[in-house]
Parts: sequence; structure tokens; C-alpha cells
Amino acid sequence: MSTVVMSVAPTGKRSRFALADLPVSTKVLASVSVAGLVAVVVGLSGLLALSSATKATERLYGNVDATGAVGELNAAMLQSRLTLGNHAVSRDQATKAKYEQTFAENLKAVDAAFATYRGTDPFGDPAILHRLEANW
Repeated sequence: MSTVVMSVAPTGKRSRFALADLPVSTKVLASVSVAGLVAVVVGLSGLLALSSATKATERLYGNVDATGAVGELNAAMLQSRLTLGNHAVSRDQATKAKYEQTFAENLKAVDAAFATYRGTDPFGDPAILHRLEANW
């Protein structure tokens, strides 16, 4: 049994690209360029996230105004109910007349609180607010 060994002489050309064949300055320039591109992408994504956080904060601040208006509305409604209850348990006409006048003022306060709430860019379904105003 005989073995045949064939040898191929190198031609000096490689068949595929090798990163090791590039000069050092080209490698450094490529790595700095990639790092710069990554920095730009990270910076832009950070700015976009900051922009959306700012919008959410502004929306939350508007919600604080609406929440305060709901508190005023709740207080005005409770006060009017309390006044109405006091009117119901009053025995003399002078006291009843006083509570009737106070109740009329309370109704004006409720209407003002509804108007304030509408002016605050409220959340939720406007039909619910309309139904509350109509049925309260």
C-alpha cells in the first residue's frame, strides 16, 4: 500500500477577507466609528424617552387639576345634601327658610364645580359626567 501526498504551493492570494490583514489605523477608525454610532443611537433613544416622560408628566399635572376639581365637586354635593337634611329636620319656618337659601347657594357651588371640572381636560367618558350632572 502506497500513500500519495500532494502538496499545493501557496499562490499568495487568500480566498476570503481577513480582518487581520487590515492596517491598525483602519481597525482603530472602524472601532471608534462603531462606538460613535452606538453613542448616537443611545443618545437619541434617551432623548425620545425623555420626551415621552415629559408628556406623561404634563398629562399627570392636568390630572391633578381635574382631581382637585372633583374634590370641590364632591364637597359641594355633600354640603348641599347636608343642608337638605338639615332643612328636613328643621321645625320652624325661619330655620327652614335659612336652609332653603343655603341650599340654593350650594346648588350654585355644584354648578360652578362642574364648570371647573370641565375646564381641566378631564379623563374618562364625558357621557358619565353628563349623566352625573343630570341625575344628581
